[in-house]
Amino acid sequence: MQKIESGTVTIHTEETGDDVIVTIEDDGVGTTESDVEHLLEHVHYERESVGLANTNRRLLRHYGTGLTIQREVGKGTTVSFIVRAEKGKYKQ
Repeated sequence: MQKIESGTVTIHTEETGDDVIVTIEDDGVGTTESDVEHLLEHVHYERESVGLANTNRRLLRHYGTGLTIQREVGKGTTVSFIVRAEKGKYKQ
């Protein structure tokens, strides 16, 4: 929400065998590496969002792999994660 003009968010899913890769990409202002590390920490200060840290922790606990965050200042951020399906559980 730091860009003056509107931005774009793209959500993409890709099935690879029994796994699903979910990718969320934006064309926002991007972040620095230290900002990314701070977002994934489990300890946060008052008034800060804990959404990414909680999401990362839950993905690690349930699927064994957490969030991957790629960023470039001025170019946007890409967040991806893998949902590992238990055999047959997510297939219909």
